[in-house]
Amino acid sequence: AGLGFEERTRRQDEWIQNHSRVMVATNAFGMGIDKFDVRLVIHLDLAENLESYYQEAGRAGRDGMRAYAVILYQDADISNLQLKVEQAQPPYSYLKVLYQSMANYYQLALGSGEGESFDFDINDFCDRFRLNPIEVFNGLRKLEEEGLLQFNESFYSPSSLHIPVDHTKLYELQVANARFDQLIKMLLRLYGGEMFSSFVRIDESVLAKGLKVPVQEVTELLMHLHELRIMIYTPKRDKPQVTYILPRQDSENLPIDRNRLEARRTLILDKMKAMISFVETNFRCRMQLVQDYFDEHTETTCGICDVCIEKRKKNNILAYEKLREGVLNTIRQTTLSVEQLEKQIAPRDRELFVDVVRELVDEGVLGYDKVWKLKFVK
Repeated sequence: AGLGFEERTRRQDEWIQNHSRVMVATNAFGMGIDKFDVRLVIHLDLAENLESYYQEAGRAGRDGMRAYAVILYQDADISNLQLKVEQAQPPYSYLKVLYQSMANYYQLALGSGEGESFDFDINDFCDRFRLNPIEVFNGLRKLEEEGLLQFNESFYSPSSLHIPVDHTKLYELQVANARFDQLIKMLLRLYGGEMFSSFVRIDESVLAKGLKVPVQEVTELLMHLHELRIMIYTPKRDKPQVTYILPRQDSENLPIDRNRLEARRTLILDKMKAMISFVETNFRCRMQLVQDYFDEHTETTCGICDVCIEKRKKNNILAYEKLREGVLNTIRQTTLSVEQLEKQIAPRDRELFVDVVRELVDEGVLGYDKVWKLKFVK
């Protein structure tokens, strides 16, 4: 995300041809990728539901060879997912408040406004009515789904900024050109170091408010920095607009099917809860959890997920200890890749072998050298 077409295509081709081992991307990346030998899919963010997660994780191992899907998360990720999904499904009570606020914002009387379009500054609107921008955005989408108004897509393309130079060169520019100093400081304060590694969304009106200057002045400074190749600045395409499809309604009696709205909200929240349950459960086979979710009940366990491996270790401590000892004795004598080590030891339980190696690496007993061979550390 955020890369130019040529750069994105080049990186994608290098990864597909195995010239690059790792690709960091949004969850949309896998939709158009036909690569059969993906060995590992790591989720840094929780999917909103198990359908999405199963599809995304399923990009690994399509050649039938061993592959893994991993979720990295902490408690805050659970809270963030709950907040994100709940904000995306505003209740009827919030839609009433938002709709009335919009009518007040544009000073529309009952029955007026049909077919009219208005510029919409979400920051100004939220400041005036003390509303959350994310909740407003999601609420507008719901009002659009219900056919009350239309919110144009230009909001999906806000201004973005990337700093391709290092901190030293940026600081030199600040010292040599005082007119850019305050703007750069404000950018760093609001958006941080992420600007140096990727494109970030910015809002010129927020910058102008912080600097106490007109928006036009901020835009001109950013364009100048773009011309100097200090920054890559992409202005937003156009002002967002709200178009009233129906005449302004009474906010207490909006023409919305409340039962359908609530049923839809409950369904999506339940899917989110199922995803959280999948992540947090550590006592039942994960494939059983997935099959139950899709109404395909079974008593058979997969034997290869983290829960199954942990149970197998507890049930066969002796085999685990012997395998651990065999790995250590072998690596003390030489360096081997994981594949070479597995071939030399020939374990009966391949998944238990992988788990032993992983734990030894996590403990710092084993490590990898520059060519990804295992070596004894301590």
